[in-house]
Parts: sequence; structure tokens; C-alpha cells
Amino acid sequence: MRNEIIKPSYLISTLLKDKINQMLNNKKISFLILNQKNYSETIICKSCSTVLKCPDCKISLSFKKDQNEAKCHYCGYSVKKEELTCKVCGSHDFALFNLGLEKLNEEITDLFPNSKIIQIDGDAVNNQNEYDKTVISIEENQEEIVIGTNILLDLLDYENIGLVALINADNILNNSDYRSSQILYQNISKVINRKNIIGVFQGYNLDHYSVVDALKGDFFSFFNKEIEFRNNLKYPPKYDIMRLIILGPFNEMYHAAYYFRKVYKSIFDSESDILGPVYLKRYRGVQLVLKTNDFDKASKLIGEVEKKFIAKNVTFNFERYPKLFY
Repeated sequence: MRNEIIKPSYLISTLLKDKINQMLNNKKISFLILNQKNYSETIICKSCSTVLKCPDCKISLSFKKDQNEAKCHYCGYSVKKEELTCKVCGSHDFALFNLGLEKLNEEITDLFPNSKIIQIDGDAVNNQNEYDKTVISIEENQEEIVIGTNILLDLLDYENIGLVALINADNILNNSDYRSSQILYQNISKVINRKNIIGVFQGYNLDHYSVVDALKGDFFSFFNKEIEFRNNLKYPPKYDIMRLIILGPFNEMYHAAYYFRKVYKSIFDSESDILGPVYLKRYRGVQLVLKTNDFDKASKLIGEVEKKFIAKNVTFNFERYPKLFY
């Protein structure tokens, strides 16, 4: 995909297009999986295809158009677009790639206008009855190309499925989630363990250990590298990770967040860490990310600090092992 980065259809490589044609000729169904439902923007170096990440959290940065900057959802680190520099090659030339099922559907429809194409996601199949109808249509070979998210990986038992392609498979690594490598390893493993299915894995940085070890079926190698990565950055399983979302009047919630951070740092040792506060527009609140090996102590502190601010209409929402950080 690196060599095809400037082509109009950057979601569908030449190899994948050829494999889909092969499946159509053989009356087999192609599953195209893109684990991104909506459009999102990933910041990629045009020179070496490196994805821009937070220097502290090693989580990919998200581009904020209204602020013209790249920002970390964990710790709040930010950098203006004009100041972006690739840490690998030193280039200042970056591209913002829009990825999503909507875009994939558009490209597939343009490339295969006469094929039977269906999209499976929460909007297209929003109840059990519709889901059952969709599964039956796959069983009875009424579809030729199926587009969807990772939920398609649970439908690989049918013999008429000949191709499974993970589109921009490594894009999962750019999510604001410390478990991204584990998810990618699992996704690839689910495909390569199917004897009668051809697997195509597209991406710009497929030399990541989660991809290499999954293709080799070497779980122990992956495990050792992943544990080292998580321990170095104080992620589970060695450390608890929690997020605290503080809601209330704008000034008061920031006051509470900074107060909590100050108290947290004063009573926890260097083995613990706290990131933020970062404002989350979807919650209209500020987020703190806590990393510690003393859950009981952290939860007790949250309760005590919340009592201090309850008269100022500030509330604390606490979540252990959150799935999202934005």
C-alpha cells in the first residue's frame, strides 16, 4: 500500500482488486473488513508512511480541524499542524487520510458496479431480525461482496466465503487504545486459521510485531513484546488504568481536575501516573487518565475529592478499564 499511497483508490490495492475478481469468477463471497465505521483522519508522513504519535503515551494523535493541531486524547499533548515533524525521517509533509466504511463502499461500488454489495454495521443492521436476514443472504450466496467492521470475523464458518481482506489492518494501531496491538493480532489470527479462506492484509506499516507474529502464529513472541510495551508505559495487566470524567460549570470542573491531579501526585509514588486534564466535547467535561497498582486507594481518593466539590455542582464519573478515551 505504501507504493499506492498517491493513487485515487487507496483503500483497494491492485492485489486486492485482482483477488476480488477471482472470487467473483469462482462464485465465492469476499469479506472486506474496515474497523472504522465513520470518516476519521489519521496523520501519516508522506515520505515514510509513519503515523504521528504522542511522544509520551505512544498513542496516535488525532487532528482537530477547528484548532489546526494534532492532539493526544490521553494526556492532552498537542502540536500545531505547521510544526509537525516526522520522528523517523524528519519530513514536515504529512497527509490526512479519511477512512471509513462509507468511503470503502463508494470505492467498491465504483470498481465493481455490477456486483451484489452489502454493508453490515450497526446502522445497516440495527435489530436481530435484519441481522438474521443478512446472515441468511450470505448463507444462500445472494451476496458477492460484504463490507463491514470486525463483526464479520464472527461469520467465517460458511464454505462460500473465499476471501477475507482486512483493509488498512494496521489502522487499528492508530486508535487511542493501548490494546490495539492485541486486537490486531487476534483479528489476523482469526483469518489465517481458516483453511479454505484467502487472507489479504493491507496497510502502510505491516512490519509491526503484532502483524509479523500473527502471520507466523508465534503467540509467545507477540506476548513478550506486548508485555514489555505495556509495562514500560504503565498499562494493564501490571497496572490498573482508569479514567475520571469531571462534569460541571466550566471553571469549576477544571479547578476540580487540577486539584485532583495535585493531590493524586502528592500521595501516590512514582509507580503511578496521571494524564490530563483533557476536555472531551462529547461529554462536555474534562478527562483524567489514572495509571496505578493501587485501585482501592485511587477509588477512595476520587470519592473524597468529589465530596469537596459537590456544593459547586461538580460530578465525578469513574470508569475502570475503559474501552474509549475520547
